[in-house]
Amino acid sequence: MTRVINGLGLGSFLCLFVSLFNETAPPVMTKEAVLSIFVISACAGMLSLLFEVERFNFLMALVMHFVCINLVVWALSFFNPWLQGTTWMGYLGSMFVFYSCSWLFLVIRDKLIARELNQWIKRNANRSQS
Repeated sequence: MTRVINGLGLGSFLCLFVSLFNETAPPVMTKEAVLSIFVISACAGMLSLLFEVERFNFLMALVMHFVCINLVVWALSFFNPWLQGTTWMGYLGSMFVFYSCSWLFLVIRDKLIARELNQWIKRNANRSQS
């Protein structure tokens, strides 16, 4: 459940963030689009379990995650006009932007968490030595 909630937060944020710079984005979000973004985000969170499977190296897990997310987006595009008039290169470019933003967001988040944990360890180490 934690993965789904994290996926919902990240996916919703990224959708809004990328929409700021996408001149072809519709000015009003439909209910179908919002629900689809929630589904994609929740699936991305659940599919992040692939990165914990020991049989898969990082690259294999990443490719599997990417393919699965693309299948989800493709299936949900039947309820949204997302892919109308889009070339495969344009679609893959958009997916690359979303993946890059996701990766950057997760790297920054992990670095902040690591910094906070290191500070907590230092504070508690100093207390135990006193």
